[in-house]
Amino acid sequence: MGTRLERRLRLASAALFFGLVRTKPFEANPFDSCPPEASILVVRQQNQMGDMLLATPCLRALRESLPASRITLLASHENEAVVRNNPHVNEVLVYDKRSFRSNPLALSRFLKELRRRDFYICVVLSTVSLSLTSVLLCLLSGARYRLSYSGNSFGMGFVDRAFHVAIPVPHAPLHQTRLGLNLLEHFGISTQDLSPVMRPDEEDELFAERFMSEAGVRAGDSLVAIHPGAGKRKNRWSSSGFAGVANGLRDRKGVRVLMMSGPSDEEVLDAVLEQLEFKPVLLSAVSIGRVAAVMKKLSLFVCNDTGVLHVAASVGCPTLALFGPTDPSWWTPMADCVNTLKAPGPGMEGLTQESVLAAAVELISGRHNGTIR
Repeated sequence: MGTRLERRLRLASAALFFGLVRTKPFEANPFDSCPPEASILVVRQQNQMGDMLLATPCLRALRESLPASRITLLASHENEAVVRNNPHVNEVLVYDKRSFRSNPLALSRFLKELRRRDFYICVVLSTVSLSLTSVLLCLLSGARYRLSYSGNSFGMGFVDRAFHVAIPVPHAPLHQTRLGLNLLEHFGISTQDLSPVMRPDEEDELFAERFMSEAGVRAGDSLVAIHPGAGKRKNRWSSSGFAGVANGLRDRKGVRVLMMSGPSDEEVLDAVLEQLEFKPVLLSAVSIGRVAAVMKKLSLFVCNDTGVLHVAASVGCPTLALFGPTDPSWWTPMADCVNTLKAPGPGMEGLTQESVLAAAVELISGRHNGTIR
């Protein structure tokens, strides 16, 4: 109840603030008058890692359409690592919400730096929600033209006062990458390549080399990684299921198994380890860049619908993703290396150990690519 009331008060305050904002709607296409070397700001500061990587084709579309422009991406502190080396942007600025809340002076300096870049166009990217913070950052950037989906689609029509152009969210359900790209396509900005991209840095690549060597993984070895965690509990398949698949894969000659976990997955990982009939290779408590570099060396990655799925897709790692309550047609990364297995019902419990193991075996054998049912 407290959280709901807090949100209502926040929205009411925001409505009062934006009621004072006067932005003249722009009927033409701002990109038509955009100088070749213009500075473009893309705001995507929410902290969902998967959503950020699903948005990277939008950055590719901007770069292909405006090859000489200077593209700046404004990202959250949580997502800096997955976009730091993105080949389609010139610069990544980090909006560190916690730090700025405790240090208003640092926030003031940040906003001054933002305005100093003299942005010609600012685009706010969104998926299932529109962030008030993103809208404010776009407004305060001082960009000559500010573009977004309309706040009416998210129950916040008042934020449209911040934009020169605010278009409605499509009624038809779209894959989240296509949804982001749809906004840009309204202005003639598009790309044929909808795959996500992430580039580990040199230190990450060196770590992966050392890790494989220390684990005794040799060139030609088949290494399958299993990540049993997920940020959302409803997206997690059972620990017994993952353990059974790991045991089954281990029984196959030449297959080694790597168990991976994130910072909040310790309990889930322990539950799987207790049921294993062998000692696996372990990878935990390392940066997402190092995880990505290791993924580039895997024969297969098996995981739930969670952030690391998108990291694997972004580095081209062969992946088997397990879906339950979420719709893979909306959320599966648009990469050829990703294969999905959807539970027959609304929950993960409909997935059987036998079906997941069979799918993994098919993929290791190179006999399948696409959606597995």
